[in-house]
Amino acid sequence: MVNEISVHPPINYDEMFRGLLKRCKYLSDQRDEIDLEVAKLAQLITTIFPLINEQWQGMFQKEFAELQEQSNSLMEAVRLFFSKHREDWYSTSQVLDGLLDIGFDFRHYQSNPKASIATTMKRMVPTFLEAKEDDEGTGVTYRRKATLLDVFDESTSPNNGTELK
Repeated sequence: MVNEISVHPPINYDEMFRGLLKRCKYLSDQRDEIDLEVAKLAQLITTIFPLINEQWQGMFQKEFAELQEQSNSLMEAVRLFFSKHREDWYSTSQVLDGLLDIGFDFRHYQSNPKASIATTMKRMVPTFLEAKEDDEGTGVTYRRKATLLDVFDESTSPNNGTELK
């Protein structure tokens, strides 16, 4: 009787790592899309809630309060905006327009929304955002800092012509 030795091919950790990064990026992009949809729905619910009858308002008051608490974070809204617009530089006015487009509600803000956004973005530098003078030298523009997933995506894109080996 002959003993057979089972030889397994070596594990290609580079390929495994590449696959894990691709999967993580894919899921991250899906999360960003879901977060955007949730933000839009939350704003729609907030708009419609006062229009429903008082009995329903009473039944859903707790859920409505929790929803408002979750959806009123300006920092999260700015983070969501820059997660969807990763590569370009944006002024405070452009971010304000983008947040209004997704339905972010500034009615409860006592200060100027543009000033609130500018302050929020300044706080997010350097951990999440990069800042630079705009091309005209009249203000500051911001963009999301590149993450490992972004760098990986750029280095393996078909248009780049380079492939990680």
